Amino acid sequence: MAKSHHRRNHKDHLKHYQGSFKSSTQTTKGNPKLIFSIIGAVVGFSIFFFSGIENIVLWIGGLIAGFLFGYFIGKSIQ
Repeated sequence: MAKSHHRRNHKDHLKHYQGSFKSSTQTTKGNPKLIFSIIGAVVGFSIFFFSGIENIVLWIGGLIAGFLFGYFIGKSIQ
């Protein structure tokens, strides 16, 4: 007796199911790059803001430097 369900050409109706199920290995929520970037930006800004330096350029530089530092730390964790 022919076993048509074993033939590859007869399984076209099942091809859309391939890859539609998520694996259980990716259960993390959130993005560590974004979280660490925001925390780094806040810390970088606050270091220059509370140090007593009244230069807005340094405040923005601290914000950007903290953001980039947090981004790369979050990228390495991910």
